[in-house]
Amino acid sequence: MDKAERAAEKAKELFAKQTSFAAHNYRKIVKMLQPYVEQYKKQRDYEALYIFGECSARLEDYPHTSPEAYRALGEAAFGGIMEAQVREARKNFFTAVRGIPLTREKAKYTTDKDHVTYWRIALKEAKEYYDKAFAQGWDDPEDRAYYEELLKAIEADKAEHPEFYTRDLNKIMEIARQRAAEHRKLVKKLSAEGDSAYESGEYDAAAEKFLKIDDLAKSEQALKDCNPYYGHALCMVGRMLHEGHLHRPELFEYGFFYGAADRYKDAYAMGMVGDYKQTQDANLPVAIRWYAEGARLGDPRCQMFYAVALMKGLTRDDEPLYPHAARLLTSAAKAGEPRAIYLLGCLYELGKGVPEDTKLAQQLFDVAAKAGWTEEINKEYERVAEENRASIRYNEIASLSAPSPLKAEGTAYSTWCI
Repeated sequence: MDKAERAAEKAKELFAKQTSFAAHNYRKIVKMLQPYVEQYKKQRDYEALYIFGECSARLEDYPHTSPEAYRALGEAAFGGIMEAQVREARKNFFTAVRGIPLTREKAKYTTDKDHVTYWRIALKEAKEYYDKAFAQGWDDPEDRAYYEELLKAIEADKAEHPEFYTRDLNKIMEIARQRAAEHRKLVKKLSAEGDSAYESGEYDAAAEKFLKIDDLAKSEQALKDCNPYYGHALCMVGRMLHEGHLHRPELFEYGFFYGAADRYKDAYAMGMVGDYKQTQDANLPVAIRWYAEGARLGDPRCQMFYAVALMKGLTRDDEPLYPHAARLLTSAAKAGEPRAIYLLGCLYELGKGVPEDTKLAQQLFDVAAKAGWTEEINKEYERVAEENRASIRYNEIASLSAPSPLKAEGTAYSTWCI
């Protein structure tokens, strides 16, 4: 039995006890299964995919969940997992029936010539998933009520537009998939052009490309699911504003970072929102939650910040959690975060969360120093942080170090100061 199979078995055992679960239990299962999601797809382990998607969804306020969790739930529903089919049925129900007034005109999923909207396909898929779930024995009163409402919506639409139900819906859906693919291709092209313009220092041109992507997101709501380029575009606009490259007073950098973090789960943007909450709003608990989520999604900077919070006992019962912090710092250090490398050296020097190893600690200190983070810089950073916890500005220590990948050339934006 390989690691993926062992993880799946353990997760299934834990999930069977879900009646007494809290958020950290779901987080534990997600962390356990996440490295093997693609392997479960190849092995067709639909139960493991369902458990991963379900736990992710419960952590992320479903239906505003991550694309990865959506895909896992979709695979599980396709594989015949009844609970996943119910999830998909509800998602399509709320998209179609409850969302018709908002999406009827705006969310066209095929070309205008075909006159078929996204919500109409969602009606069909919701009915199919409910039929499959009910056939397997699902009999929840709330879902029965949803189903009755769904049937009424279908009948009303048939009466108003019978021509849509006499055509080959499979062909229509294929056209829809083609248009979605064309849309993704266009967004990817604009994103690449925006990145190229940014690297060349043509910031206005880059902003034009990224803002065009944002416009596409607003006009093509039905096509935005699972598209990472939307979050990247918002994050890059916020980044250029933050760096002082764009002089557009009407654009608020925090709004772009928050949109990328909240709507599109962009981990880097989560770090910037955490910065803002910590230093501008002086709201440390909310900042830590943003960093924790960014760390879970693998952003090195968020991992380093959250590790600092863990070491200072700011996350649970005021007790430092060194082993977890060491794992996060190791990941961030491998990605080249100077402060993470230095702090990991401190843990090895003291033997906290890792075996005591002064030789390895010194090696880490040397690497950190070459990357621009020394003991003197760290002491000054900590001193400034303690003195200015709610108002530290990045440029106050910019001459000493560069802990953020962003260039804060005289801007009022802040960096982490836990």
